[in-house]
Amino acid sequence: MTLMLTAPSSPGSNQPLFTPSEVVQFYKENGPHIFKLRPLWDPIRCPKYDGMFLRNKARELLKETRLNQTLTNVVITSFDERKIYPVIFSSFKLKTQTY
Repeated sequence: MTLMLTAPSSPGSNQPLFTPSEVVQFYKENGPHIFKLRPLWDPIRCPKYDGMFLRNKARELLKETRLNQTLTNVVITSFDERKIYPVIFSSFKLKTQTY
């Protein structure tokens, strides 16, 4: 959702890829697929949703857009289910740190 609102609509654009109302419409249309329970879901061993539909849809919509291209600084929280560890993505941190 954050990237939909902060990714540029085209390279060099200052307009977001989606408006807030378009994001709402996206979730109304795709929510049942995004939040479809995994078969044989076990709350102890795995997340409720597999995330594949949303991951594929995000790749389709965002194409080659990267975090350092957002229109403003963003922080995106996530969770690595294999390592059972939270993951935080920060465009500010990405823009200010050198590797």
